[in-house]
Amino acid sequence: MDKRISDTPQYKQLADQMKVLGIFSAFFPFLFTKKQRMEIKQLKSKLDQLRKLPDQFNALFLKRGWICYDNMNADLLKRCVELGVSGDIENAEQELINYYQGDISYLVFPLINLPGFKERYELFGKALEDYRARRYHACVPVFLMIIDGAVNQVQKRNKGLFADGVDLVLYDSMVGHESGLAALIKIMSGTRKKTNVEEITIPYRNGILHGMDLGYDNVYVATKTLAAIFAVAEWIRHYHNENRRNPIEIQNPTFVEFCKEMVESTHKMQQLEVEKKLLKEWQPRDFTNMDFASLVPEIGSPEYILCKFFDYYSRSNYGRMASLLTGFKNVSDSKMAGEVRSRLKDIKCNRFQIINIKDVAAAVSEIYVAVFVMINGAEKRIDIKARLLYEVDKVSCKPLIRGVDGGEWFVLDSIISEISNKSLF
Repeated sequence: MDKRISDTPQYKQLADQMKVLGIFSAFFPFLFTKKQRMEIKQLKSKLDQLRKLPDQFNALFLKRGWICYDNMNADLLKRCVELGVSGDIENAEQELINYYQGDISYLVFPLINLPGFKERYELFGKALEDYRARRYHACVPVFLMIIDGAVNQVQKRNKGLFADGVDLVLYDSMVGHESGLAALIKIMSGTRKKTNVEEITIPYRNGILHGMDLGYDNVYVATKTLAAIFAVAEWIRHYHNENRRNPIEIQNPTFVEFCKEMVESTHKMQQLEVEKKLLKEWQPRDFTNMDFASLVPEIGSPEYILCKFFDYYSRSNYGRMASLLTGFKNVSDSKMAGEVRSRLKDIKCNRFQIINIKDVAAAVSEIYVAVFVMINGAEKRIDIKARLLYEVDKVSCKPLIRGVDGGEWFVLDSIISEISNKSLF
């Protein structure tokens, strides 16, 4: 394991690429404008500074219950380190609190389809509402339970995040570095055997959930626990990368490969800026006073896809229904179609009617539907809530911001259980 985060392969590779690019621009100046050569120098200097920030941040704030992770805002990271180095730790912590109390939707909405979190997403949303309303006594235990349960589910070892012997160290990962999540959880897992009524500022898991630390109802504990959730989410993403758990030797790229990587990196950065702009500008559609009985869904909208789903259902086309579902992992459409058939073959769809539509996030819509089914020879109305996700594809299950090209709407597979359960019971 590298002693510092700045020594991990991802940072070394970036530094090597910038060095090669600098040499390349010096030997072939005619390929670059004067402005581009200046920008390369500035970018190299900026990278050298950014490379040090994660280690500096963890050295300053780990003992206070904060760690750095990839998705953390870079400007925030820089401000906090500058304040911490100057000795103003209190204001640095306030900067972190202000950040998490602001618009963090870009951190929240990707959790909707992340293993370990998608099953707990609705509960997380409720706890987040408590956090926004400053009901810290209510949200902190839920945040801790979500963290514990998500890691337990992902590792499949019947051990939560805070259990003894849980290995959280990953290869070439900021959050998986030994100074990252593993070190934070060691602090949060501290032994707390005596009842303590004094205010605490570290989210001691055992003390809080076992009713020993009673002074946890404050913004410091709540915000640090919320930040830990996003660090755990990033750890889970890295954990699912086989190369981070079982690293392979990294080969230095050829010159052609290097140029290709630079072009791809530039394109990804441009795409990320577009997505950030769309996310900032996104607003839910207004369906107030909408006559849903006469609604004609716009092609490509979530309601259009859901209408297709129910049209296939009314014709017992289970294969087509399965092709519009998402949420099931490592299961083919044909196998999923068999599952849909087994659950719904005796529950026929006569007709359906959209009742309401709510755009709850930039990649999520919830549509309320009245479905009239035939079961045991009698018609029955059931009211269900269908959740639709805008994703890159069903394999990666990566959410996209609506409006970004290359995405499709899919129906979350929980709709099958909801139809079955409400029809039969």
